[in-house]
This record gives sequence, C-alpha cells and structure tokens, in this order.
Amino acid sequence: MTDSWNSKNLMSLPDGAWLGIGHLYLAAVFVGGFWQFETDLSCWLANMSGGFVYIAAAYDWGTIISNFLVYFILHSFFFYISTRFLKAVWAEKTIDVQVGWGGFGFYMAGKYCTTSPSILLRSVNAGFWTSFYSIFPAIAYMVIWYKHEDWVQGEAELEQKLIELGE
Repeated sequence: MTDSWNSKNLMSLPDGAWLGIGHLYLAAVFVGGFWQFETDLSCWLANMSGGFVYIAAAYDWGTIISNFLVYFILHSFFFYISTRFLKAVWAEKTIDVQVGWGGFGFYMAGKYCTTSPSILLRSVNAGFWTSFYSIFPAIAYMVIWYKHEDWVQGEAELEQKLIELGE
C-alpha cells in the first residue's frame, strides 16, 4: 500500500513512511543540537586543568578517546531518547549506536579537512567520515547476528513481549 501523494510517482513509499522520515529528521536535529557541547565537554574531560572552553576542538589522543566515549554514550543516548519520545516505529538500538559513532566521525572530519576554504569540500568530507564511522556498528551487529542468530531472535521476542505488556 502507498501514500496517496506517491501513488502516481516513480518512487512509492509505504503508508506512514513520511511520518517515519519526519521522526528521523526531528531526532537528527535534536541530537545534532548537542554536537558542539559534546565536543567541548570531551575536550574539557580530556584536559580539565584548562577549564571549559566553548568551541574547543583538539585532536590529541586523550581528546580523541574522550570524544569517542562521549559520542558513543551521550550522542547515542540522546538519539535513543528522542526516537522513543517521538514513538518512531523504526527505532532500535543499532541505529542509536550508529548515530553515536557517526557523531564521532563528524568530529574526526575536522582533523582531516580543516584548512580547505571550500565549503563544499568540507561538507563532503564531514558527510564521508560521518557515514564511514556509522558503518562499524552495523557491521558488528551483522556479524553477531550471523554467528548468534538465537541471541537476536531472543531479544526480538523479549521486545515484543514488553510491547504487548505496555499496551
């Protein structure tokens, strides 16, 4: 079944797809609003003696590790909260973690391309590194699923029972 708006177009989407796209957009904007604060927090955690500085991107090993942990934990958590608050039907843990890793990739993009005057080049660079880092949680999930399909099935059944209890 397709939305009436798309029924005569080449690209047809299932019913409710536009709502899901809206949920994704809102969740991404929400979590993206924390990006600069998370980077500054990470830099401060890596070097507390310097005090908290707004717009402070650094790329020494301590700061990189701190940024990874902050994005892996906070960014993923903020996305998790926003998608559950919006009741996005597509929300699940792998996507939450991918967003955290992608945020870390966005941070790392500044290390790889900070001197280019081209806004287009910097944007493509940021998009590339965000996408590249987001791939790793999905690959890990697929490997786990392939090796331990019974774990994944058990988690899906538990999630379904929790949903049924909540209704």
